[in-house]
Amino acid sequence: AFQAKYGRDSLQRSQEFLHGLYERKVLPDIAKSFERCPAAVLEIMLNSLMASQVDYSNEDAEGLYKLALQLASGARSNPVISAQMEDWAEDTAHIYPFLFGMRRRDCFGTNLKVYVYEVPENLTSPS
Repeated sequence: AFQAKYGRDSLQRSQEFLHGLYERKVLPDIAKSFERCPAAVLEIMLNSLMASQVDYSNEDAEGLYKLALQLASGARSNPVISAQMEDWAEDTAHIYPFLFGMRRRDCFGTNLKVYVYEVPENLTSPS
C-alpha cells in the first residue's frame, strides 16, 4: 500500500492528496466516489489529514477524519474496508482520535500534565 511505503508524515505528499485528489476528484461527488472505490477514497482522506490541518484548521482536519470514520464504519461489512480499518491501528491513523480530543487524555488516571515551552537562554547556557 502507498501508506506502508511512504507513510503519512510528509506534508508535501499530504497536500498533493488533499488539493490534487480529495478536493478535485473525491469531494465534488463523495458518495459516488466512495461507492465506486471505497478503500481508495478512505486512504485519500486519511492521507489528506495533515494538509487539512496545516492549510485550513484543526477543526477541518477533525471533520475530515470523522467523515472518513463514518464512511468506513458504514462499509465495515466489506472485507476490504474491515481489513483497512484494522491496518489503521498499525499506522499513524491510530493517533488521530487522541490529537482531535476524541480519546481520553489522562495519564493512567492521574492529573499529571506535561508542558512544553522554550527555556530562557540564561537557564541553558553556562554561567
